[in-house]
Amino acid sequence: MVRTDRKGEHIPVAVTELNDERSGTSGAPRDVLSDGSRPNRGVGAGQTSEGEYARASAACQTPLTEQVRTQPHLLKPSRSLLWAALLHDIAKPETFTIDEEGRGHFFSHPERGAVLARQIMNRLSLPSRLISDVALLVHYHDMPLKPCRSSILDMLGRLTKKSSDAPRLMGELLDLKVADARGKTAECADYVDEISKMRRLYERLLEQGSAYSVKTLALTGSDLISAGIAPGPQVGELLNRALELHIDGEVPNDAIALLKALQLGL
Repeated sequence: MVRTDRKGEHIPVAVTELNDERSGTSGAPRDVLSDGSRPNRGVGAGQTSEGEYARASAACQTPLTEQVRTQPHLLKPSRSLLWAALLHDIAKPETFTIDEEGRGHFFSHPERGAVLARQIMNRLSLPSRLISDVALLVHYHDMPLKPCRSSILDMLGRLTKKSSDAPRLMGELLDLKVADARGKTAECADYVDEISKMRRLYERLLEQGSAYSVKTLALTGSDLISAGIAPGPQVGELLNRALELHIDGEVPNDAIALLKALQLGL
């Protein structure tokens, strides 16, 4: 549901939810029972069900150019991106250190930030999928990326281990990196250009059907068994090897080509 202020203006849901969280820090939250537990309110005002979040996330899967052409009203940040933008540096205060030369550092703030983001969003009873998406974006927002095939596919692979919606999250991660870079010093302007190159490459790789996980490989375990490999651990090992060869750009995502690269089915 959409909330409005006294003038009837729409207020971002993330902001109102965070205000609810902040109001609960001074004394006991308003909905805490005498035994310290919270009542099970279900999905009420200001809350979003898992189904509603899934539908909103699905809308974001449409390629950006297609969104602009057919549904310009959808061209807005997703809820997961808004939350990630809000919380991505939340662990900086507690991870701040100064080295012997007087330089400040925030070592491990993305990893710690992902933990804090989960804690905050769990207290707000937000959808578990939303929490998971935001934690992933916060965790990886500061990880170095390069506009090269292996770097992009490797990040997609990392995301797909924790999410079934890695392509959408990859796009949001790039959006978050752009916003983060623009909020820093002028020297970071060049990195924004680098991220634009990453985005173009990422979109091209998806259009080409490039694989970033064993599940997205054109080669399957059944193909390997048909080629004479006995069922067992070797099947998984060969699939991982095929994925490595593909990510490195040595072979296209084609079952026959991958079998040949593995020196099978010749």
